[in-house]
Amino acid sequence: MPEDDKTYTWEQKWRALTRQILPYRSRLTSISTAEVFVAAGNGVIPCLTGVFLDALVRPHTVMVPLVGAAPAWAALLGLWAVVQAVTNTIGVIADRRTRLLGIELEAGVQANSFSYLLTLPISFHKTRRAGEVTNIIDRSGWMVAELVR
Repeated sequence: MPEDDKTYTWEQKWRALTRQILPYRSRLTSISTAEVFVAAGNGVIPCLTGVFLDALVRPHTVMVPLVGAAPAWAALLGLWAVVQAVTNTIGVIADRRTRLLGIELEAGVQANSFSYLLTLPISFHKTRRAGEVTNIIDRSGWMVAELVR
């Protein structure tokens, strides 16, 4: 069995990775944007909690649209609940889309790799063990999918 002494540069590896991920660019962008909103929402929640606790210590009223005057703690509790619900909903949707994208990427890498194997000359298949080649393809598909998750 021949030794594979060929090494790849980081630039070649990066090009190969982007070639696999590029078709999913718009989905990656939307998932990244959703995750930024989730991070912002998760950052606002502790601040709202602190302001809510301050409103419990020093009660006062605030004007709430469509409701009128209300205790500050009640308005902040409602705002906290809305921000928490929206953040959690966006987070769940982004998580599902990320998992689905990871599965599709892994399957796509494996499908493209096996398609490429079919185009190779028979001498390649005579000199390489099928299990080793399949293992390399499986690992590369898993690694590309993990980059997205």
